[in-house]
Amino acid sequence: MRRSNLGLWISGTLVGVSVLGMSMLNGCGGGGGGSSLTRGVSTNIFVTDTFRDDYSQVWVTLYSIDLQASGSSTLTNVYTNSAGQQVNLADLAAKATLLNTISVPAGTYTSAKVTFGTTFTVTPKGSTTAKTVTVDPSIGTQSGGQVAITIPTVANLTPAQLGNVVIDFNLAAFQLIGNKLFPSVAQCSDSNFAGKSKEGDIEGTASAVTATGFTITRGSRNWTVVTNASTTTVSQSTGATATLANGNIVEVQGTVEPTTSVVTATIITINDIPEGMPGSGSGGHDDDHGGHAGGGTPELSRAQVVGIVTAVDAASGNITLTVAEAHHFKVSASTVIVATSSATKFKKPGAAATLTDVVVGGAVQANGSYNSTTNTVTATSVFVGITHH
Repeated sequence: MRRSNLGLWISGTLVGVSVLGMSMLNGCGGGGGGSSLTRGVSTNIFVTDTFRDDYSQVWVTLYSIDLQASGSSTLTNVYTNSAGQQVNLADLAAKATLLNTISVPAGTYTSAKVTFGTTFTVTPKGSTTAKTVTVDPSIGTQSGGQVAITIPTVANLTPAQLGNVVIDFNLAAFQLIGNKLFPSVAQCSDSNFAGKSKEGDIEGTASAVTATGFTITRGSRNWTVVTNASTTTVSQSTGATATLANGNIVEVQGTVEPTTSVVTATIITINDIPEGMPGSGSGGHDDDHGGHAGGGTPELSRAQVVGIVTAVDAASGNITLTVAEAHHFKVSASTVIVATSSATKFKKPGAAATLTDVVVGGAVQANGSYNSTTNTVTATSVFVGITHH
C-alpha cells in the first residue's frame, strides 16, 4: 500500500465578538472539498483557534484526531495522547502549532474526528482566577469526560508534496450559555493558515550534525534543522549547555516551514536521561501518534512551561508566570511558580543569563519537574527573552 506523510497542526484566530458562539463548521475561513492524498503526500497536522480577547487563557485537553477516507468506515488515527495534551487556545491567535507528522495510507480524506475534554478552563483578561466550563451534552458524542465531533476536511493535498491538516478551534464562534459551552471546531483554510507563524516541538534522532544544523529523523520523516547564534543546546538532565552529537535523541523547538520540512531551532534539548528513568521519554520517539510531533507519555519530570513573568522574588529565586503553554504536565491554575536555585541554568539567546535578567512582563520558558500539589516547576533551566507570540 502506498503511503503519504501527513502533518497535523492546531491554530486559531482572535477576533472581537461579544460571546464565546457555536458554529460547528465555521472556522478560520474554511471552504469545501475533501483532502486528497493520492500518492506520496507528506502532510502536517496543525491546530489553531479563534476567540475574542476577553479571555487570556482558554485551555482545552486534546486526546485524539482521526481522519476518514472517502467511501471507508475505517478511521486513520493521526494523533493520540491518552493522558491528554493541554493547549491554550487563546495563545494561538496568530500562530499554528505542529501537533504531529505522520505517514498515512494514500487516499482521499473527507472528514476528521476530533476528540477533546468535556471541560474547558478559561481565565478572563485581567484576572488570575480561572473557571471551568462544561461542553453542552448536545455537542458531539460524549463518554468518559471526552467529546468527539466530526468535521469535513477542506485542505487540498497534492501528490508528492507535504500536506497539512489544520484543526481550528474557532473561539469567536464559541457560545457560553450559563455554564454550558458550545464550541466550534473546523478545518482552517489554506489562506488563513498561510498568514500564521508556524511553530513546533519535534522529537527524534539527530544525524549529519554540522556547525550550522543537522537532520532529525522522526519516524519515517526527515527534517532539516537550521541552527544559528541564537540557538541554545542544553542537557535535559542538568539544564547545562551541551554539545550535540550524531545519534542523540533530541527535542527541537523553533519555527517550522512545512513545505520544505525545515525547522529553525531556538532551543535544542538533548535527552540524556538514562532509558527507563522518569522523563527519559524512552519508547516514544518513533511513535507516529504522539503529541509534540514526537510522542511518548507525558512525564512530570519533563515539565516545560512558557509564560509571561508577573513577579520575581530575588530572595527565594521564585518566578511567577502567567501560563501561555504547558507541555508534559497539566496546569492546575492560570499561573505557575517556577522555583530556581543555584543549580538552575539561566540562558538567553546566544549567551548565559542570571535571575536578574528575568523581568516582569518578559517571556520565559522553564524546564524541570512539576509538583501539582504546590503548582510549582522546579527548574533545571530557564530561557530568558524568548519570542512569544
